[in-house]
Amino acid sequence: MLELERKNILPEHQAGFRPGKSTMYNILRLERYAQDRLRSARRHSAVILFDIKAAFDSVWHDGLIYKLNDLRLP
Repeated sequence: MLELERKNILPEHQAGFRPGKSTMYNILRLERYAQDRLRSARRHSAVILFDIKAAFDSVWHDGLIYKLNDLRLP
């Protein structure tokens, strides 16, 4: 993971498996964003959440390794 952070490949808000960040970090960000938007616009809002539990288990591993090599990651 350090290599990904050093090369600045991960999005800023990626929380999984990163030191000092967790799923709760993004949930709190989403809540603050929604509160700010609802206060300023006085409009309705909706959130769609996707549960990608065990996503790594279903990924095409050969393709993942190819992409990691393409990005020159160890």
